[in-house]
Amino acid sequence: MPGNYTPLYGAISKEKQQKYFDEEKKKIIKIAEIVKTGKPHKIEKSSFLVNLIFSDLLYKMMYRNLSKSDINFYADKKCTGCGKCELVCPVNNIKIISGKPEWQHKCEQCMACLQWCPEEAIQFGKKTVSRKRYRHPETGFADFIMKRSV
Repeated sequence: MPGNYTPLYGAISKEKQQKYFDEEKKKIIKIAEIVKTGKPHKIEKSSFLVNLIFSDLLYKMMYRNLSKSDINFYADKKCTGCGKCELVCPVNNIKIISGKPEWQHKCEQCMACLQWCPEEAIQFGKKTVSRKRYRHPETGFADFIMKRSV
């Protein structure tokens, strides 16, 4: 699946995204067949590095300071104060104050504010300024707002 963690990398091309989606559809069909038939199957494993990153120990260390990491977010001069970042945040971490977003230090690093800003004014540190944003082609802004209110 294409990633959305813009602080580390920009979005890949639409063509590469589609290749990922096509491969995932094939995997889903295989997995569904395995589940349906109940046949034993060797589980596909991630690389050592991926397993290390998502291990309990490392995850707990990162998660401890996650909410405070929103100090790296800011809105640049392109911000119009439209409030979409506030609406799309699933944990209500953003408040529009004096026409600009302010983060409330309960961030979950979902990057929805950064990805859905219509002006690409939300930044995380210096590197995201020039990086392409990612939005899944089958979701829209309204999907995020509906999920938040549920």
